[in-house]
Amino acid sequence: MPHELTTFQLPGGARCARVEWRGVVTGEDAGAMARREGGPAWMAIVQTNPVARVAANFITRMSGDTRRRLCSTEAEAIRWLDERVREGAAKERAGEP
Repeated sequence: MPHELTTFQLPGGARCARVEWRGVVTGEDAGAMARREGGPAWMAIVQTNPVARVAANFITRMSGDTRRRLCSTEAEAIRWLDERVREGAAKERAGEP
């Protein structure tokens, strides 16, 4: 499966990885990438096809995985990831799990 892995910083300064896949991506492909990279704490998936996004969103919600989110744009994904990182940092400062 052809893909490109790059890194960048979120607006709050946290380092983030970006994987751009080309073609059909299976759950096995995505799982293998996550295991190889050590498993992301948060994952925003940008899906521009509205029909595919509805189906993928349904599957994600049914799995109960709150650390993954489907987004329609990269800007939305970056905003969501940045919010999660900032919330996590605030909890750490407050001594919450």
